[in-house]
Amino acid sequence: MANTGIIELQVLHVAVQDNHYFLPLIWVEKALQLVALTVSPGVPSCVAGLMNLHGSSFPVIDLALRLGFCIDQEHELDAAIVVCHQDNFRAGIIVDEMLGVETLYQDDRQMSEHFKVEDGTPYDSVFSTSLGLIILLNMPRVFDLGCSDWQSVSSVVDGVPQEIGPSTEGQ
Repeated sequence: MANTGIIELQVLHVAVQDNHYFLPLIWVEKALQLVALTVSPGVPSCVAGLMNLHGSSFPVIDLALRLGFCIDQEHELDAAIVVCHQDNFRAGIIVDEMLGVETLYQDDRQMSEHFKVEDGTPYDSVFSTSLGLIILLNMPRVFDLGCSDWQSVSSVVDGVPQEIGPSTEGQ
């Protein structure tokens, strides 16, 4: 990677279905080993279930399903849940592997003009790396499932429903 001194972004490098992706580190709260999730009927198919962490429940998305991959087997035991948090929004995403934290530089950014909000793709841009081209995910779009079901996904903590849909501010 060219290092021009202009830092673009700190990212978490993850693998999903043998493909590499970058998640903006500003969204990452923590990473946990994959655990059993509470199934919630009537939610989009990419929502793997609900997770309770320290008394706070939130949805967990299977990133492979969200990105359109066909899943024909259970996740490996070394899969992880990346807990994402921004403002009042919290959700998890299942990834096959976490590969480390990296710094991306503006000079390595490509194709950002090709990924538009109206396309509904969860991609932001592509970065050229020593491993080849890797897609930077647009986290608000990853969590925007484009259906009313997502907005109705909720958890109950102490008997009180809590809204857990994504914030669309700042897109």
